[in-house]
Amino acid sequence: AYFASNWNRLDSFVVLISVIGVGLEIVSFLRALRAIRPLRIMARSKNIKIIISAIAGAVPGLFNVFLFVVLFWFVFAILGINWWSGLYSWCVIDDASVYDGGGGGQ
Repeated sequence: AYFASNWNRLDSFVVLISVIGVGLEIVSFLRALRAIRPLRIMARSKNIKIIISAIAGAVPGLFNVFLFVVLFWFVFAILGINWWSGLYSWCVIDDASVYDGGGGGQ
């Protein structure tokens, strides 16, 4: 009955990670997971649950926007490579001291 709610599962996961992190100090990446401790507070407040549920519901739409933006950048990357390929593959240096290692330090 306790694990029927996803919020209770989240709460127990956070507690389990914290206990394992304290018990096994050798596993250092679990210390980073201690940052999810504030999620326990979210499981207790109804208003925060509503906000988190709304954010989780918006993720699929954000994925579509992210995919569109990546494809948009990809198209412009291809256009940029085609338009400006070869334009910057050489340079002209008029100062001969650059080539023979001359300069102020020698």
